[in-house]
Amino acid sequence: MKSGFTSMGGLLIMLSCISASAQTLKEALITMKQEHGEFERLHVVMMIEAFETSSSQTPVYKQRAEVKRDNDLYYYSLGDTEMLLNKGLLVMVDHRARQISYTKNQTLGKEVLDERAGFNLDSMLQAYGESKYMGREDKADHFQVVHPNGSIIKTDFFFDVINQHLQKIIYRYASDQVVTIRFDVWESNPDFTTLVFSEQAFVQITDEEVMAVGRCSGYRVIPIDQNENSTP
Repeated sequence: MKSGFTSMGGLLIMLSCISASAQTLKEALITMKQEHGEFERLHVVMMIEAFETSSSQTPVYKQRAEVKRDNDLYYYSLGDTEMLLNKGLLVMVDHRARQISYTKNQTLGKEVLDERAGFNLDSMLQAYGESKYMGREDKADHFQVVHPNGSIIKTDFFFDVINQHLQKIIYRYASDQVVTIRFDVWESNPDFTTLVFSEQAFVQITDEEVMAVGRCSGYRVIPIDQNENSTP
């Protein structure tokens, strides 16, 4: 169930900012699109857990995900992987494989970022437009989307009515598996240090080479080839 989580980041971030006063997800998304557009500065931390059945108490998969954005600067992590995009470089780190992939091509870098953590509000409106308000539970408004086809049959969204952001998402599968995503941190307009988006935590760049440094010292470093699969 791990596959697919890396492309989920943008969807989760954007949904986390929807006002809980809306009675449908579609209404909230349309309002957000009209009034807010893309959130340019944010910090989100999520805990992702997967359960073998709906009655399981112990997750079979558990990972922490974190997203930081400051306009065109991005940092994204999920489990053993990290991704950084700044004004000169895209760096993707796979700590388990001890490998760093990179590109200085900004167009390619943004394409890769969109694939991993991108979002599209129009597609979200289509996918999550029809919802049912289930009521308020523990100071959270509960919306449910039923999916007539596909492996996911229901998605539940819980919005913190006090802090006005997404609290939790529950994906319910036809196979009875369940995935929960809990938002532990949500910060809008956070203060980032310059080091947050610096590649120097991972690599050192010279005229001759790009070399792994620091806690990534000894990792294999390879350029991303636009004609090959760039997944680390």
